[in-house]
Amino acid sequence: DSAINTLTLLNNGVKLVSATENISDKPEGRLVENVIIGVNEYYSAELSQKVKRGLKESRIKGQFTGGRTPYGYNVENLKLSINENQANIVRLMFDEYLAGKKIKDIVLTLKDKGIKNGYSKDWSINSVSRVLRNETYKGVVYADDTIYTNIYPAIVSEEIFDEVNARLKVSKRTSAHHKTEVNYLLSGKLICGKCGGLMTGDCGKGKLGTIYNYYKCFTKKKNKAKCDKKSIPQQYIEDIVLQATQNFLQSANLKAIAKE
Repeated sequence: DSAINTLTLLNNGVKLVSATENISDKPEGRLVENVIIGVNEYYSAELSQKVKRGLKESRIKGQFTGGRTPYGYNVENLKLSINENQANIVRLMFDEYLAGKKIKDIVLTLKDKGIKNGYSKDWSINSVSRVLRNETYKGVVYADDTIYTNIYPAIVSEEIFDEVNARLKVSKRTSAHHKTEVNYLLSGKLICGKCGGLMTGDCGKGKLGTIYNYYKCFTKKKNKAKCDKKSIPQQYIEDIVLQATQNFLQSANLKAIAKE
């Protein structure tokens, strides 16, 4: 990488100068420079190996290896202990979900109770979801291709955690099953002829439950007063553009296109 980057700089008229080593422009200077680069690479690889070995030894001892203290825990002398006030909130999330509540309902419950997350902010659907999926709360950590059970004290039982996550998987599959994936071919390419804004893919449901797909001016979507462009049926406009593209890609134009 160093050789490639140095050559790129030279090709662009930039000379690389060391602020700490007196390296000449002569052939022996290049030799010295490559020796320094080799020694530095060796030191970097050795340091990486030592750090990984140190982290593994810390995990074997059951020590917290650093970073922000996870919600629900305290850290003292590199050892994690349960923060009961926060742990009760974690248990509440698991209990509420097992009781049949949706994640968005749990978020509302926490907000109504005035309960904040570790950043002193309101809980969100994503943050609650991360808690419910975080295996550290059942006392398990995966690292170095090893399962460690001696670092995080379990806040919820393994049975409760597995039951919640089994339900989460079912919920995810059910949600995905009801989603209709639509490929809007002209998304990001279609321009509104009235205001010059982008036309983006959108959909709506008719009185009989039929779903209609169309392109809508994004400017109008944000502010109806700024543009009165009507929405265009997806199939209608895509057929026109595809036909025009097909007509253009005739043999007479192919050579010019390939050359360009």
